[in-house]
Amino acid sequence: MESGTSFASLDLDGEDRFQRLRAELGVSTFGDLARVAPDLRRRLSNRTSEPLFVLAMGGANQHEGRDGRAYASWDEQGEGRAPADVPLREGLA
Repeated sequence: MESGTSFASLDLDGEDRFQRLRAELGVSTFGDLARVAPDLRRRLSNRTSEPLFVLAMGGANQHEGRDGRAYASWDEQGEGRAPADVPLREGLA
């Protein structure tokens, strides 16, 4: 990690679904904040009509890019798919 202070901002209008903040900040890990085990399936819900922005950080080890899994619905079975292969729900584009 580089010494000193570095800054990054969420690119809410970016073309990509994901933004590599660790690379922009020059760090390899963010440290101990909260952890959800990789084998635990999670569900994010937005209960309002306002946009929801989620910052997912993690990694005590070197990050292996594009390792996330996504599901089109909570009922979908199996190992999931790469997030880029799951279309956004109507109205979320």
